[in-house]
Amino acid sequence: HDVCNVPTPETLAWYEKSFGKLWYSFTHGDSLFVAMETDILKHPDRAKEYVDRELAWVRQTLQSAAKENYRHKIVFMHHSVFLKEPDEKEDYYNLPMPVRKELLELFHATGVEAVFSGHLHKNAYAKDGKLELITSGSCGKTLGKDPVGFRIVKVLGDRIEHQYYG
Repeated sequence: HDVCNVPTPETLAWYEKSFGKLWYSFTHGDSLFVAMETDILKHPDRAKEYVDRELAWVRQTLQSAAKENYRHKIVFMHHSVFLKEPDEKEDYYNLPMPVRKELLELFHATGVEAVFSGHLHKNAYAKDGKLELITSGSCGKTLGKDPVGFRIVKVLGDRIEHQYYG
């Protein structure tokens, strides 16, 4: 969560040493799950080399996965790509337009089905074509009408279901 808001190589190295990889993927059954680190995408100024590495990694991961027969491809990230519309104005809660466009194009081209995020501290739901973007409320301090809670995601053979529980 917000690796020092404006991450540096030092804070990112501390995070990796303390908690593990900044970005990674795993498979379960016939589904691919991709976890991204978005603080560096939101605030790249002091960690540009990390941005380049992560974007190259996610491109390679999803393009390689497009050749596989995964039933579902799901991405997790801290910041929302966008909250309501793909072309909405950049603010504190969404990703900057250049990286937003790049990720949306990649997600569409490689068949990503859903992107789950947080950061907003309230629930938000959006779609971009078939791509569903789900922002979950907080399990700590809430900033909206949604109660403190958590979301359960069920990955089923023919669909993904999710529900927020206060």
